[in-house]
This record gives sequence, structure tokens and C-alpha cells, in this order.
Amino acid sequence: MTMIAPGTIVSGSIAPVISALRWEWFRLHRRMAFRAIMGMIALAVVLILVGAVLLRNEFDDSPVAPAAFPFLIFLALTVVGPFLGIFLTAIVFSGEYGWGTLRALAARGNPRWQAASAKLLLVSIVLAVVWIVSWILSTATGLLAGEYGIASAIVPFTGETVGWGETALLFFGNVLAPIAYMSLTALLCVLGRSTTFGLAVSSAILIGESTAYPVAALIAGELYGIDIWEYLRWTLRGATSGLAGRFDETTNAWYFVPVVLAYTGLFWGLTLALLSRRDLGSGNG
Repeated sequence: MTMIAPGTIVSGSIAPVISALRWEWFRLHRRMAFRAIMGMIALAVVLILVGAVLLRNEFDDSPVAPAAFPFLIFLALTVVGPFLGIFLTAIVFSGEYGWGTLRALAARGNPRWQAASAKLLLVSIVLAVVWIVSWILSTATGLLAGEYGIASAIVPFTGETVGWGETALLFFGNVLAPIAYMSLTALLCVLGRSTTFGLAVSSAILIGESTAYPVAALIAGELYGIDIWEYLRWTLRGATSGLAGRFDETTNAWYFVPVVLAYTGLFWGLTLALLSRRDLGSGNG
């Protein structure tokens, strides 16, 4: 590893990161919290698909296209995805400050950026696997239970009309949302020297934005005739919601990709900067 100054990486091998990634996975997959969260996500996906199959003809007479089934799972993932990113990051960072393991790792000569990169890379891979498996299950269900030969049709429960192309783009593009909240949680864990702080504040930000923005938009529109989404859509929650095609019907969802990536890069850069320059000896749990 060649370095100009402490915390400034110029060049090096990716092998140490891969080694750290394997160690992080060894620790993560043995934790009951991780298994419980993955089990709940799997159960939710299965229940949604089973419900869609059983009730697909109960609401209207429109035929259901195969693409409607992955679109339903996409809608569910837009809700739980950010929370999944937050909780997985909290689990991966869990106890590092309280136990002093980051300090011991750095004392052995391992650059801090390698340990942090391995953690966030692991969470990103887990999120990608969740998205891919969910797509495979929902697509298979759609092909088996949907009406063949239909390019697009009304989605059960939602009334939205979708096709394969739109569904695939929205489905896989939306994985960037939990990755953005993953980076935010990592930053807050390092900033507060506490996993609990990162988990609590990230969740509060997500819930607060999700609740306050629609209420504020309603009040501003009804009382003053102001469309405040013009000002809110480039915030973190506004951009991730726009990425999913929500809250903004006038802007293409893919316009929000650079914004979400910018937030992710900003949070991740600040996390690395703090880890490179701060003492790792103290923590708050």
C-alpha cells in the first residue's frame, strides 16, 4: 500500500479489501438479527406474490400482465428498501466502537478505509442479492400466473399500468435508494461513535421526511397554492422517491440517479474522512 499521507490512498491492491469482505461476511451471516431480517423480507415477498396470485381477478376484469407481479414487489421494496439499508449497516457496524475492534484492526496495520469499504461493500452486495432474488421470484410468478401475450395491464391493488421495460428499469434502479441510506447510516455511526446513534438518527430522518413532506405539501398547496415539491424533490428523500417514480410526475425517474449517487458519494466520502482523522479509542455503544 502506497500512501502520501495518513488516510490518503494513492494506489494498492484490492486483495486486502476482499479479505476484509470475507471476514465481514463470516461475522454477518452468523448474526441472528441478519437472519431474522432476511427471513422477514423473504416472507413479505412470498406473501405479496401469493396474495397477488389469489386475488388478481377480484378487483376488476382487466387481465393481469406478467410484469404486474415484479411491479408489486418493486412497490414494496421502495418502502422497506431504505430501512433495510439502514438496519443492515447498523448490524455491520454494530459494536465496533464499543468493543474497540476498529482500533485493534488499525493497530495491526490495516488501513481504516479497507475495513469501512468492506463493510459498505458487503451491505451493497446483500442489497443487490435481495433485489435480484426478488426479481427472479416475482418474474417467475408473473410468467406462471399472468396472462400471456399482454404487453401491459393494470397492476392488482394499485390500478397502475406497467410493462416489462418500465418495471425492470424502476425495479433495479431503485436499489440505489437503500445504498444511499446505507452511506448515511455509516456516516452517522462514525460521527456519533455509536451504532445506536446511527440507527436511530437515520431512521428518524427517513420517517420524518416521509411524514413531513406530504403533510407540508398538502398544507402549502391548500392554504397558499405553493407547490413545495419544486424545493423538496432534490432532498435525499425527494430524490429517492423520485427515483421510484413517486412524488414527481413531471420528471423522469432516471433524472434522479445522479442526485442519489451524489448523496451516496458525499456521505461515503465524509465517512472515510472521519475514520482517517479521528481517534478510534472511544465509543458510545
